[in-house]
Amino acid sequence: MHTVNGFTFESSEKTLRETDDVLAGTSFRFVFDNNEEEFYSFLTATDLVRANRNQEFRWEKYGCLKMDDHTFFVSFEVFGRLVRECVTLVFDTESRLVTRIVTQSGYLPERRRMSRTDVQFGAIHMNGLPLPEDRHGFTRDLIG
Repeated sequence: MHTVNGFTFESSEKTLRETDDVLAGTSFRFVFDNNEEEFYSFLTATDLVRANRNQEFRWEKYGCLKMDDHTFFVSFEVFGRLVRECVTLVFDTESRLVTRIVTQSGYLPERRRMSRTDVQFGAIHMNGLPLPEDRHGFTRDLIG
């Protein structure tokens, strides 16, 4: 289990390691298969700004681990909402693929501890390049 900037990544994965500030100063435009787009600007090793198509900007505190020099696990909690919401991004800058996992708790008042998760697959947009056709996806393989 790793704890970075107050975020705990529960994993038995021995290859995950802290990133220091490798994402600081970088920006990514993620295009998801459900036609949503989000822009992420990593300001520091702990702060990011994200915006959606409607230009709604949010400042978030995040934690990050990496598997290798191209694969990142970013997690942050969205504050100021009626339900508790956590967003995890797994993205690979080499393959230009991204997976977004949004988990919400407390969306049912009578079952405050119940959670739901939405998973979206997509790609990293780069000017002048088409989006990769391959995507991350669900599998029936049991790995672990």
